[in-house]
Amino acid sequence: MAAYVSRCVSVGFPAGITTRLLGGNHIIEKGFFASEEVIPTNIYFEELAKRGIHIQANFIKKSC
Repeated sequence: MAAYVSRCVSVGFPAGITTRLLGGNHIIEKGFFASEEVIPTNIYFEELAKRGIHIQANFIKKSC
C-alpha cells in the first residue's frame, strides 16, 4: 500500500469508514451522536489498519 502523506487522510478516512459502517448497518443508533459514542472502537481501528493507519496508546498513571 502506498504511503499517505496528505492531511486529507486524517479527515477523509474517518468519514469514509463511518459512511461504510452506516451503510453496512454496523451503526444502529438513530439520531445525532459523536462517532466515538456509536462506533465500536475495535471495528474502527481495524478499518484504519486496513488503510495503513495504526493507533498506539500508552496510558501513564500519575501519582498525586
